[in-house]
Amino acid sequence: MDGKIKELSNLEDFKKVYMVFSGPPYNEKYTDDELEEIFEEYKDKGYIYGAYNKNDCIGLLALEKGTKE
Repeated sequence: MDGKIKELSNLEDFKKVYMVFSGPPYNEKYTDDELEEIFEEYKDKGYIYGAYNKNDCIGLLALEKGTKE
């Protein structure tokens, strides 16, 4: 396995991984516009990383910026 974690900047990789929520138990349905909006929101609010095996994105991690109290 040739695994790497790097900043995810490719919308198509995001869509491919995020579509896991289309199946059971979530059964969510998304349009391309909705997925693009979610992707941009993640990028605006924090950081988004992809887990890659070779050149295939197989997972993602989103971190939201916040304040420490």
